[in-house]
Amino acid sequence: MPPAETVEELADWPKPGTGNAGPVLRYGAGPLKLAYDTSDNKVAVVTIPICLQVLCGHPNDEVLQGHPLYGKGLTFYSVHQVRNSSRLAAMERANSIHPRHNAASYLKDKEHWIFTFQDETVECLVLALEGKHLFFNICNSWAEANALLAASEA
Repeated sequence: MPPAETVEELADWPKPGTGNAGPVLRYGAGPLKLAYDTSDNKVAVVTIPICLQVLCGHPNDEVLQGHPLYGKGLTFYSVHQVRNSSRLAAMERANSIHPRHNAASYLKDKEHWIFTFQDETVECLVLALEGKHLFFNICNSWAEANALLAASEA
C-alpha cells in the first residue's frame, strides 16, 4: 500500500491575499510564472523553471472543501506542497508504457504544488532538478511584477 497523500502548507511562502484579483500566469517558452497579490499588499512572482503540467480553475474558496486534498492539509489562501501525490502517481502510470520506464527514476525530483486563491486554485506538477527549484520574488507594485513576468530567464 502506498504512503498516504498529505499536504504541507508552506508558511515561508507569501500567502495570497483575500478579495483580490486572481493570479496571473505566463506560460510559453521558458519557465511558468505565476503572480498574485499577497496578504501584505505586495505582489509575489513565482518562477517554476520546469513545469510538467498546470491545472487552473475550480475549486474557488466557496467550495475548496470539495477538493480531494482538503481533509489532508489543503487550506485557504496558501501555498502547499503535496507529498505522495496521486496526480504524480497517475502521471507515472501513464508514462509506464515507455519501454525503458522506471517508476522510481521517473518520480525522482518531481513535485506537486498547490496555490489556493479566492476565485480559483492553481496546481503545478514540476520537475525540481538541482538548481531548477521554484522560487519567488516579492514586488512592491504590479508594474514591477509585470517586468518580472515579461523576463524570460529562469
